[in-house]
Amino acid sequence: MENYSWVFLSIVALVSLASFIVSLFDRNKKKGEWEGSVNSRLDALEKGLKDILDLFLKRGSPVAESSSPINLTDLGKDIARKISARKWASDLAESLIKEVVEVVGKHPYEIEEFSFQYMRGNPRLSEDMKQKVKETAYEKGITQRDVLDVLALELRDEIIANLHK
Repeated sequence: MENYSWVFLSIVALVSLASFIVSLFDRNKKKGEWEGSVNSRLDALEKGLKDILDLFLKRGSPVAESSSPINLTDLGKDIARKISARKWASDLAESLIKEVVEVVGKHPYEIEEFSFQYMRGNPRLSEDMKQKVKETAYEKGITQRDVLDVLALELRDEIIANLHK
């Protein structure tokens, strides 16, 4: 995972410095005007910092593109190959197909939701696969949840493929 903290801290430092410089020029104003000016600048600074934080928090998944349908990024595809996600999903999909059809339905969106919920719940992972998930997350600098998202998308594709057999 890319480290954006230095960018965030740099932006905070620049905004703080700009606010300080502007406040120095405001010293010649009357006290009431000066306090109002500082308060409005602090409010603007707070809003700007919240916007920046929201941008970082909503940066999206490094393994999936938010398109319709959701697809794996190049990183996601690399992870899928490395951990044999397609084979894992293929082995599991057959055992889940009846449950999916009866409980969830056959619509691809419903299957996608099921796959993500399944992977975030208590997925059936062998000890070997659990270890692969941890190792891959560490090696790629991403969270284990991101690796599980790769498995969820592969599971979705396998379930949909099995529906059309």
